[in-house]
Amino acid sequence: MKTAFCVLVILGAFSVPSVHAAGDAHRGEEIFAANCSMCHPHGGNVLAPTKELKGEAFLQHFPKDQMITAVIRAGVPKSVMSPFPKERLSDEQVSDVVAYIRTLTPAPGKTDQQTPACKPAGKRTSTAAGRSASAKGNHRPPQR
Repeated sequence: MKTAFCVLVILGAFSVPSVHAAGDAHRGEEIFAANCSMCHPHGGNVLAPTKELKGEAFLQHFPKDQMITAVIRAGVPKSVMSPFPKERLSDEQVSDVVAYIRTLTPAPGKTDQQTPACKPAGKRTSTAAGRSASAKGNHRPPQR
């Protein structure tokens, strides 16, 4: 009887859906660098500095990864944050980006500014369409 209970508890622990991304933060960091870092360097926000992609306020506003995914997919209306449909980033790529974004805020109890999950950003990679993000030229802040 104890054995059956232990097996059920163990199986139950593995069947609980995760609130956080199952993506690969290392790949996500490369995708983020190619598609997002121009407006969101190091998880900041060039155009709306109070709306960073990191920190306690971000975690409270986006407790579930699906919420971040929805913003990535739909963009932000009446802003320069354009949508990233599946033609631009696959579901796997978005999951990877969300996993990377989660590394920008240290876990509770940590004092670092950034969890060292990935190497420093900066390397350009190709997008889902196989073109470099800089060559696409379709997600840049407005010229002043």
